[in-house]
Amino acid sequence: MNASQSNHQKITRVTLDEDVRLFCHPAAVSIPSPFSIDPELLAPFQDGSQPVLLVDQQRSGIRLTTVQEFRDTSLVVVTPQEAGLDIEPGDKMRVLFPVSSRQHYVLLTQAEQVATETITLRYRYPRRDVRWAFPLPISVLCTLAPPVVVAALSYTEVVREISALPTQRVERLTDSLREGNPLRVSPMMQALDEAPTVECTLKDISRGGMAVIFNRLSNAEAYEQRLVRLQLDITPLEGTASNLRLEPLGVIRKVTTIDSGWRAHIEFLSPLPEALNVTLHALVHETVHALTPAADTHSVDLDSDPLPTSPAL
Repeated sequence: MNASQSNHQKITRVTLDEDVRLFCHPAAVSIPSPFSIDPELLAPFQDGSQPVLLVDQQRSGIRLTTVQEFRDTSLVVVTPQEAGLDIEPGDKMRVLFPVSSRQHYVLLTQAEQVATETITLRYRYPRRDVRWAFPLPISVLCTLAPPVVVAALSYTEVVREISALPTQRVERLTDSLREGNPLRVSPMMQALDEAPTVECTLKDISRGGMAVIFNRLSNAEAYEQRLVRLQLDITPLEGTASNLRLEPLGVIRKVTTIDSGWRAHIEFLSPLPEALNVTLHALVHETVHALTPAADTHSVDLDSDPLPTSPAL
């Protein structure tokens, strides 16, 4: 991590998880729990005849193992015996259920108990953090990454640039593709800049992702499992002190039909920083106060508004 300090901002560059290629693969379908998989497809994993792939976030390797027990909030897998796999409680893991050569389900988990013979993995929900909704419409530009950009993930790095004030309030966050040594902006960013962009409206946002509403799409289902770049400016009303520009990369995990069009659930390639909650809290409160001082902050928690639990989440 490199950082440079200006008079008003701190620029931090963070290289995201190395497994973004796995995360963005068109065959990958993110799920909140294994029970989101069709029972007929899940059966071979339940009886142990079909192994799963265990991938750690630190990229120490991919290991084959079998699931010993499926639970409501966790699963128990047999500890792989291969050398080089060092898992500790708290480690973030991905469990892959390869149902066919063209599709695999990806389950985000965290190691809860690590024993000699078994590992207990608790399910992680990308959007378990507080979801913030604003009282005024916020426009979001959604760019579908063309195939050449997705293919470039095999040789580029995804780098996140964060600009924050000394108060820790985030002002700008941008994900971009970099390559070379030293790292430089990849030419693939120009391909992304030239790709078609669709305007949508923000429904809510959390550290793990956002929900947006598409009003003028006839084939929104084709957007599922697509890599996208999102661009939005959250600018409060006159008299408020904050603003925020976000340009994260993400994957559309689920598209559902609603009365006003389509709602898309998007998972960021990597969670946004903890400091973003401070910024969003301030922006929501300042905006609401400017509209009507007596209004309450709009925030939604996962427990009261869970994500859909279909396999295409």
